[in-house]
Amino acid sequence: MTEGILLGLAAALCWGITDLIAAIASRRVGTLRAASLSLTTSLVVLVSLLLVTRSELLLDLAIAARIGAVGALAAVSTLALWAGLRRGPMTVVSPMAATVGAVTVILAWAILGEQPRPIQWLAVPAAAVGCVLASTSSIGGRRPRLIGRGPLFALVAVVGFAFVAIGLREPIDDIGWLPTIVVARAANTAVVWLALTTSRRWFERGSGDVAATNVVEGSPPPRGWTGWRLPALVVGSGVLDALGFCAFAYGFEVAPVWLVGLLSSFAPAIGVLGGLLLFGERPARRQWYGAVAIALAIVFVALG
Repeated sequence: MTEGILLGLAAALCWGITDLIAAIASRRVGTLRAASLSLTTSLVVLVSLLLVTRSELLLDLAIAARIGAVGALAAVSTLALWAGLRRGPMTVVSPMAATVGAVTVILAWAILGEQPRPIQWLAVPAAAVGCVLASTSSIGGRRPRLIGRGPLFALVAVVGFAFVAIGLREPIDDIGWLPTIVVARAANTAVVWLALTTSRRWFERGSGDVAATNVVEGSPPPRGWTGWRLPALVVGSGVLDALGFCAFAYGFEVAPVWLVGLLSSFAPAIGVLGGLLLFGERPARRQWYGAVAIALAIVFVALG
């Protein structure tokens, strides 16, 4: 259990820094470009690790197809999260992304037969209320309205990543954690590059101005990350993403899915700090109440 806790927290640290870099890079060059470079770097790191450890990549067509489907879903979830970090305040999107731990617990109960305790079910209404408060604003006595499109992308990412966690468990049991995540990341990267190519071709036919797709709707990124620094930053995020994925997947071999999924969901805490310190965001009281409710949801799950 202790090993699973350490691995879950290691994944959270790596992915939290990756999300912060994603917010900076996607607001500079666009979601697809930033994600494609980061995921390609991550794939290179994982394949190198596979070769160094001389792990065998033995899987039949059925298992490969299953892992590929999970990887494709992970690609959609990754793009949704990066788009949310680009379009919405990090202090709103990051707490919402943290609810993936609670959703993973529910799916682990419904699909894998793991048994959460009664207190863990309190996380469901707490997370729901927290998401509503964190993602909406009420100005001048009007009805609450959504703060941009970032929270919607975050919700898509939460559901997608929870299903990815559940979908990886059986292949990891069958062929091991490293071959599983290599195949999943290969499918993940291929889907993102396909989206980048298709999007670029479609836009060129429409207006001939690809740069126009990089309109920044969130807060401006911090100054100084230009020139060679930005690609270096994104490559670094790919390395951290690969290390986080390794810790996450290996954790499934030594601990319950719900435990690793929960602890890895602490990653968005780093995003909140980044939003406050780097982007100068100042959440309203309503958003802070939402963040507290989401934190309570995580506590309820942990107490289980």
